[in-house]
Amino acid sequence: MASWKRSFEHGITLFKDGKHEDALSHFTTAIALGAKDPIVYESRAAVYEKLGRLKESLLDSKKAIDLNPQRWQGYARSARLFLKLHKFDRAELMLDMAVERIQPDDTTRMHQLSAVRRQLEDARDAFDKQKREILSKTCYHFGKLPFEIAHIIFSLVVDEEDFQIVTLAQVCKNWRATILNTPALWTTLHLTHKSPLKKVQAWKQRCQGRLQRMSFRGDVDDRILTQIADCDFSRLRELNVAHMRLSKILRALPSLSPEVIRNLESLELGTLTEPKDALSIWSHADLQMRRLAVAHTKIYWQGLCQNASHLRHFSYQGPFSSTHTDTNCLLHLLALNQELSTMQLYAWESDASPIFPVNDPNPLEIPSTIHLAKLTELDFGGNAISPSNLIPRLHLPNIAKLVFIRTRVSPREALDSLIASNSLGRLVELRLQASFVHRETLISVLHHASQLEILEYSRCGELDVVHVAEALAQSADDGLLCPKLVHLDLSRSSQLQQGPIVRLVKNRLLAIEQNLPVSKIETLILDGCPLMDPSLLPWIRSKVSHVSCIFQSKKEARWRR
Repeated sequence: MASWKRSFEHGITLFKDGKHEDALSHFTTAIALGAKDPIVYESRAAVYEKLGRLKESLLDSKKAIDLNPQRWQGYARSARLFLKLHKFDRAELMLDMAVERIQPDDTTRMHQLSAVRRQLEDARDAFDKQKREILSKTCYHFGKLPFEIAHIIFSLVVDEEDFQIVTLAQVCKNWRATILNTPALWTTLHLTHKSPLKKVQAWKQRCQGRLQRMSFRGDVDDRILTQIADCDFSRLRELNVAHMRLSKILRALPSLSPEVIRNLESLELGTLTEPKDALSIWSHADLQMRRLAVAHTKIYWQGLCQNASHLRHFSYQGPFSSTHTDTNCLLHLLALNQELSTMQLYAWESDASPIFPVNDPNPLEIPSTIHLAKLTELDFGGNAISPSNLIPRLHLPNIAKLVFIRTRVSPREALDSLIASNSLGRLVELRLQASFVHRETLISVLHHASQLEILEYSRCGELDVVHVAEALAQSADDGLLCPKLVHLDLSRSSQLQQGPIVRLVKNRLLAIEQNLPVSKIETLILDGCPLMDPSLLPWIRSKVSHVSCIFQSKKEARWRR
């Protein structure tokens, strides 16, 4: 036996016994005695790897490959070593070369190398993630952005929530310097009765007097108004006033001229302490506003219907005189604003005497049918404006959302007119709260509203709710109503039981299994339905993402006790 072989075999024995240092000494002696077998170098590479001396192990693996390039062991060990050194590309190359040299039927070796490849992929992903985290903490990428791009990013945030400008300015000194030196980011000013004088002075300096949006909430102090009296309001596009006298603002801010009011794009008035103060606004000719929202404040309808013709969004919550004059004024307003896209009317009868002048206007030219092709959202509520008197006069081909809340007169005729004009094809959301509609009418609506996703029929006729639930619970063989329905609210029905609800959920799940174009019910609201069997709720909750079935509120429970 060659002299190096005795040292090699002794080294193998020591390696198996875990005596790595002694095994290394014998393998080194075997190589010094002239060993040229790649197994010797592979064995010493294994010892180096066990001892954590990866570079020496890698050198011996390379020597083993040089002595016999067709052996796969040297490539496999090199792949593992490169993996430990985080040299993933080289590890992958060595792994590919090892696989090429293994016999296809050697499944054991193939599985071993597959495991190494999985380790390689996991290690590479983890290393990349760690690298990104380190870079995110040590590199200030935002500071490298051009000022114009940083300005755009800040503007997008401020447009969504204008108060975030203060938060952004506190992030770091670079952001603060950028924000404080950009007047366009300080064009929105909210004033309340608590607004400190320092805040107003700082805001005025930062916006350089060029305000675009201004809000008054509560009785703002005269000193605050004096501070902004010399501001340039020619760029003002949005004005919000609530719980304050409008005349006080107009007197204190002479630059808030009729021309500025006329050019506003958005006006919001809420609970004015003196509603008569708004008379001058309704009387301005050719108002340019796109959005008008009025809450708990009377509107001078005769003035508004002659001067506002650019509205896109209109919301009114307040008293309304159901006289022939005001109703005609409302219809005339709609006829002039055919670009209207959303409208909310929550009005109640006014018992007080008129606060605006009642004139006999010239006969208003109101078409028999008012075309509102862009109106997608229409909300009704209160007892003053009957939807059955208004909607039949409207052509609404693209209506997507209809809401009726506590209407004094049933909206049945309104819905019948929409069915007759074939205007429900794009209806996505229908809500009826305490607004009674006969079941035949509502079921007919559901037949025509094939795109309906949200349906609420709460606090309405008890038996009608049951019949509607039964209609929705039909199987696919009988013809599913509203196949895209995902949200259903049938709250406050004392007669509704679990039967139709269970069938509704089951039949739609069955239709989905049959690959029919049907959506799964995602939300079920069944609050205040005492006949619902609580033992079936766990099954319903297992099939529907969100289920609410509260029998009574805490307040109601206390009252009953």
